[in-house]
Amino acid sequence: MLMSAERGDVIREEDVAEIRALVPGLREHRVAGAGHMIPWDNEEGFYRAFGDFLGTALD
Repeated sequence: MLMSAERGDVIREEDVAEIRALVPGLREHRVAGAGHMIPWDNEEGFYRAFGDFLGTALD
């Protein structure tokens, strides 16, 4: 799984496309409203994305 930030400039759309070409089954979750520090910028979105990765909801 790849978690990236909607407002961040660390992992760009073209980076995701390149990674997806190398890892076709890649699951990517872009956290809305988050910048470089995803948990600080959108804590709820971070836990939702991480829970998706783990296969269980995190509260």
